[in-house]
Amino acid sequence: MSSKPTPSSTRQTNTPYPAPNAAFGSGKRIVWVMCFLCVLFAILGYRSYQLQVKQRESLLSLVHATQYIYIRQQAQRGTIYDRKMAPLALSVIVDSLVANPRLVSKELDAARQLARILDLSPRELYWKLTRDGSFVWLKRRISKREAQAVRQLPFSDKLRFESESQRVYPNGRLAAHLLGGVGSDGKGLGAAELAMEPLLRGKSLSIRRMRDPQGRQLLRAKDLELARKRGADLVLTIDKSIQYIAEMAMGRAMEKTRAKRGVAIVMEPNSGDILALVVKPDFDPNKFSEVQAAIRNNAALSNPFEPGSTMKPITMAAAMNMGLVKPEERIHDESGRMQIGRRTIRDDHPKRRPLTPLEIIKYSSNICSAKIGFRMGKERFHQQLKAFGFGERSDIGLPGESRGILSSPHRWSQIGLANIAFGQGIAVTPIQLTAAINTIASDGLYYKPRLFKQIIDPKGKVTRKFETAPRRVISSDVAQRIGLMMESVIGAPDGTGKSARVDGVRAGGKTGTAQKPIPGGRGYGKDRIGSFVGYAPVDQPRITVLVVIDEPKSPCKYGGCTAAPAWSEIVRESLTYLGVHTGEPLRFAPISHVMKLADADKTHVAKKLPLPRSAAKRKHPTKIALRSAKRPHLQAHRVHRPPAKAQKSRHSSDTTHPKRSRPSKARRSRTKPKHRHKPAKRRSFDTW
Repeated sequence: MSSKPTPSSTRQTNTPYPAPNAAFGSGKRIVWVMCFLCVLFAILGYRSYQLQVKQRESLLSLVHATQYIYIRQQAQRGTIYDRKMAPLALSVIVDSLVANPRLVSKELDAARQLARILDLSPRELYWKLTRDGSFVWLKRRISKREAQAVRQLPFSDKLRFESESQRVYPNGRLAAHLLGGVGSDGKGLGAAELAMEPLLRGKSLSIRRMRDPQGRQLLRAKDLELARKRGADLVLTIDKSIQYIAEMAMGRAMEKTRAKRGVAIVMEPNSGDILALVVKPDFDPNKFSEVQAAIRNNAALSNPFEPGSTMKPITMAAAMNMGLVKPEERIHDESGRMQIGRRTIRDDHPKRRPLTPLEIIKYSSNICSAKIGFRMGKERFHQQLKAFGFGERSDIGLPGESRGILSSPHRWSQIGLANIAFGQGIAVTPIQLTAAINTIASDGLYYKPRLFKQIIDPKGKVTRKFETAPRRVISSDVAQRIGLMMESVIGAPDGTGKSARVDGVRAGGKTGTAQKPIPGGRGYGKDRIGSFVGYAPVDQPRITVLVVIDEPKSPCKYGGCTAAPAWSEIVRESLTYLGVHTGEPLRFAPISHVMKLADADKTHVAKKLPLPRSAAKRKHPTKIALRSAKRPHLQAHRVHRPPAKAQKSRHSSDTTHPKRSRPSKARRSRTKPKHRHKPAKRRSFDTW
């Protein structure tokens, strides 16, 4: 007989919980799965950290290298203008030819066809078309004719043109040594282009362009930003017309004298502005990289030379400014020979008589200049030379300027002091000598030479002006007297600078002929440097001009023969351009200056000198001047000479020669000696 199960037994058999061993196995699997997932997420997190943080830059650069191409384009350089805003150097947008070697097939045929058009080597082009990469310059800055011929080639679609800025000098060789040039990368390589590189070059841009897997360009960047980043404009003090006049004159002088080198500088007296600077031989700045370094060298700044007799006006001005030389005194030239120790100083044009300061400059006396140098002494003479700008850079702003050679006065010997007084034993650059003589033209004020006038930003606003402050070196009276002495060099019938005369203009100047030292040795060789420096007009100076002819091959090697004619041409043409009347020849008469001063109406006189005391005591000083003007040989210093003072004894230590009694007119008519004075007895250097 069957019985029903009890409730307790039913609960035990229908329990929902698994057995203890089964529950433990299921929980273990879950733990392992969770651990596996944690490790997996940790690995993924670390890898993500590596890709997004540690390797981010390298991966981005790899992506950009495959998807983009970067082309660095130079900003358009600023324009260089002359003082009248005529362009001397400017930049234009031209095409450059670019290729993707991966797209060009039949490289050899393509190289041959491109070589005929671009005037390049087929081997060079073939090497470029077969190299690895997706970008290569075939030729930069090609002409319009070349670009048009390339576009007609059957594979021109595989090539492309990039717009670049090219430096152009529209005037060719004009002012080449002042402008300099730029390289293929657009950087300045010389002169103003190098000196003002940070301002002219602007800001370079790196343009990113997207490309497809075949390397073809998908997005072309605009050039508007390039125009906004262009460099600033530079305005020079150069006048293009005067620069052209000087270059033409120097070209003819170089051809006539067959010289090694020539330099010409034109300066404005009352500001120090450089109106023209010429160095021959010159070059074309459009082909700057093809020019030899010796020709690119600016000799006006970097080549010092011994000035020779052009130093004598500086010596005379320094002594007169210190009161050591009087306008009316006379200094004997020792018959053209003076012994200093074991050395002998000679004059090329000895007069064998005492000379006035005007005659010392007019006849270019070495002996009298040496005596004036002895009066000043080493220390004071050295200070005066430094005041005139010698031995220091002029800070004109161009690279490569030399200081010249001016040794310490403690190293000067007595013969060295004498040599420096007449232009030997000292080396100056042409720009230094021009600025020193310009001090006399500017009424005794020294102006530093100025080449850069102002800077204009791309918006047309003047951001900087270059200004120079003058300083007083000699008095105005001394400057005027030296000007009259320099006028006698050109205007007097027996002056050494007759070849520099300018019709209708009162001009003053000084010749110079210097021996060239032997390279690498001691002493002087046979080569010469002829020079002429001066200013015009004397009464109202407008320009100061220096001309230097290095190693002329002409029969006459003096500065009056080689440099003076070119100086006259530059002055005449420049003054005509500036509106100064030049025409009929003038009789040399600084006496006319005295006549104006003696006249009652002095309103039109530009520079006034004190009236001579001998003429002031008379009732009619104008008649005295007119009566003297009828005698052309009578010079200004004879009109200005005051009554004679008591002279020192013959054995005095002063260098002035005592006056002798003049014979009567009857005696002069009976006997006509060869010389008015007998040659003085030779005296030792200690006497002087």
